[in-house]
Amino acid sequence: KPPKPPKPPKPTKPPRRAVVTTAAVSKGEIVSVGVAVRVFWPLDDAWYGGHVTGYETESKKHVVLYHDGVEERLDFEKEKVVTVTESLGGTSGVLFATCDSPPVRLPVVCGARGVGWLMPNPRRGRELVQFLDATTNATTTVTAAEFAARFDDDDEKSGKSTQSKRWRRGCRFDPTRAGSFWKARGGERAISLGGFLQQQGAAWGEAIVGKPVTLRPEGFEYDEDTLLSAERAADATARNVMTENAVTTSVPAAALGELAPDASAASADAVAEGANRESRTVQEGAERRSPGPGGGSASPSAAETDASAEGDSADTTPAEWVTVSVLAYSDASGEHQVLFPDGKREWLALVMQETGGSA
Repeated sequence: KPPKPPKPPKPTKPPRRAVVTTAAVSKGEIVSVGVAVRVFWPLDDAWYGGHVTGYETESKKHVVLYHDGVEERLDFEKEKVVTVTESLGGTSGVLFATCDSPPVRLPVVCGARGVGWLMPNPRRGRELVQFLDATTNATTTVTAAEFAARFDDDDEKSGKSTQSKRWRRGCRFDPTRAGSFWKARGGERAISLGGFLQQQGAAWGEAIVGKPVTLRPEGFEYDEDTLLSAERAADATARNVMTENAVTTSVPAAALGELAPDASAASADAVAEGANRESRTVQEGAERRSPGPGGGSASPSAAETDASAEGDSADTTPAEWVTVSVLAYSDASGEHQVLFPDGKREWLALVMQETGGSA
């Protein structure tokens, strides 16, 4: 008898949620070297993550190396500190790393006629959808709210104002047009766009709070060839992972936003005292250094010193990347609140952001 054909792969289930446990450091407690911690910075009203690298018996101070390379000696009894146990979520064979995520459009539908793509790097209230306009036969880009207002059949049937319709409920993820990248991340069934983004965000959840993430700045534009090339590469990588059914048992350091080796070395001799801690953001009226990678306030790196030495010859080209700190997670929307170097806070769907390498 001829051999039976292989069974088709089972649909990928929605991604597992990240699991995080925190515990406040008690009075007199000595935290072991290697334990992950988060330290509250009052001037930023934010928690920053790192791990303990040492303990000084005489001063009773812990040495904390943050994920962005800043190092501090802290008296934990005078600080708000919690220990952290965490693991990222994901799907079978795919861990959701926060670094090197490609710009991939998300297939969406709305009503019977609305067929489009949610574009990469959306900002809250300024999410963009690209679609083919049947009246002009031209590719058109509008906000997600406008896309839902134009195509949501439910509003037409009910007579309700389209302006009040929430696009997260009115639009749906379209698995029939999803590439391997989204299928590997659990994109196998049609659900509301809000539900899909919530599932994806939960794979990171609280696990990346306090960590730096490198994003494209608002308004960064791609040409069609760049997007197509990135999407093809992302789909090819996802197909290989699904074919091999490789299950990763440990999270790469870069996936958790850990330091590259040279970043750690650059700030190893810049150990700040907790009592003299400054804000990591640029405060009005204060002569504070603009944050480096991860928003840190350590001494300038060698690259920054070289750039400063160039003086008037410095390049004025807009930055292609910006490093933010993750402050909080919303389980309701799957979004994360991030802190920009200029002090601005914004809620973002990180799953739709192109991200750079480890900060």
